[in-house]
Amino acid sequence: MLNLMYNLGIFGSVVVGYLACERKSFWLIFPAIFALVFFVMQKIKLLKQIKNTQKP
Repeated sequence: MLNLMYNLGIFGSVVVGYLACERKSFWLIFPAIFALVFFVMQKIKLLKQIKNTQKP
């Protein structure tokens, strides 16, 4: 469930960033980039936790 939420956050950040670039709305680009980096870092952390728990 958490993985799905991170994927939705990543997708939403990419969409908002793309639309902001298309409309040259720079006040939306920076929060979109920040949110994208945040969600990617959290997803990497989650994948590392899953990988470590599967080892016996």
